[in-house]
Amino acid sequence: MRAYLLGVLDAARAERLEARYVADPLLVDAMRDEEDALVADYLADRLTAVDRTRFDDHYLSSPVHRDRVALARALADRVAADAPTPSVSQAFYGWLAMAAAVVLASLWIVS
Repeated sequence: MRAYLLGVLDAARAERLEARYVADPLLVDAMRDEEDALVADYLADRLTAVDRTRFDDHYLSSPVHRDRVALARALADRVAADAPTPSVSQAFYGWLAMAAAVVLASLWIVS
């Protein structure tokens, strides 16, 4: 799924995944989870140089994806600004809030 999100899959494999994605609600959830993780990894600078370039070139070529990353970044920045001395529980709730925002944005995009 990450390869698909980064535009690495060949056209045939991407089409097969898209066909399954449309028909399988569990795959939709799994894809959203992977997309959330990918965005979080990007913002936390945990992607390899190659994957970061793919993310910049492919994922961020979509205005919807750029908006999603901007929302996640703004939320993460807000959480960081509100918590000058982060504890484990604060960090957890910050990531939880960011995940909730990304899910809400995804639902808005899908509908």
